[in-house]
Amino acid sequence: MEPLKLEISCQTIFKIIFAVAIAAFLFSVHQIILALFAAFVISTVTNPLTDTLERKKFPRALAASLIYLGILFLLALLFFAIMPSLIKEVSSLALHFPEYIAENVAKYPILEQYDIKTNIDKIVLSVSDFLKAQSFDLFVSTVSALGNLFYVFLVLTVSFYLTIEKNLLKRYFKKVVHSDHHENLIKIFDEVESKMGRWFMGQLVLSAITGTAIFLGLTILGVPFAFSLAVLAAVLRFIPFLGALISDTLGILIAFLNSPILGVAAFLMYYIIQQIESYILIPIVMRQTIGLNPIIVITAVVAGGQLAGVAGALLAIPITLVAVILAKRLILKEKI
Repeated sequence: MEPLKLEISCQTIFKIIFAVAIAAFLFSVHQIILALFAAFVISTVTNPLTDTLERKKFPRALAASLIYLGILFLLALLFFAIMPSLIKEVSSLALHFPEYIAENVAKYPILEQYDIKTNIDKIVLSVSDFLKAQSFDLFVSTVSALGNLFYVFLVLTVSFYLTIEKNLLKRYFKKVVHSDHHENLIKIFDEVESKMGRWFMGQLVLSAITGTAIFLGLTILGVPFAFSLAVLAAVLRFIPFLGALISDTLGILIAFLNSPILGVAAFLMYYIIQQIESYILIPIVMRQTIGLNPIIVITAVVAGGQLAGVAGALLAIPITLVAVILAKRLILKEKI
């Protein structure tokens, strides 16, 4: 029996090396790619508003400028309204967290028997150090979570430009795609922009309603750090499933450490809000917006978080949404 010979041509080797090099390059600049994609997502939200003003005889550049100035004004208003309370709560949590946990853990002697208290003490020390570091400069930490000022500026600038030049991407792809596919290309772009804009606005409304409900519930129950927990819940709602799990678990844990009865009450409150969110808010606000399988959503979020941290997890759904639309229209040949 002759030995099996495997022959690989130089051209094949070159293609493999080239593909690996391209993949390595894309990964090295993934932050910029994510920033550009975030700009595209924002432009899909501002485009309909700009179109409305343009139909009312506003020049498109002026309409876009007014909308972005309005968005910046609202963000600044929210920032200065929220940040003082947030800084106060985080600073208080950083200073008193060890005492707060130790005082409440001492109520449960059973923890000593299983050496759980030692592990809790280690966790408390780590969390306390982290919170103290954050409380010194919460603004910088917030910007850092988004990337940094350069990426924030890049996102806003590119999204503003994409809003003014509404058909810029369509014109570009028309140049590189055969004319036979132009009509299908336009339909795909319109579908992506429509679904992306509806997803973002729906998620924004969902986060605002859920965050407000959690704040009111925790405040009525008397759970400490209600405001910070509500803000965290609202932000993490942009990360499907995992975001709600993290924020809700933290809120229940803090309530339980304060009092078992309060912990049960907080659990019931979060459960009721979760049920309302799942069976009423999501179907109404997000109905037919993305239509993605939950397994795909969870996989995308985890993969995005592993590859690009918080930014990757936040953008996992819109990226997956675009990928699914392209796969349906270009590979499966489904009609729009």
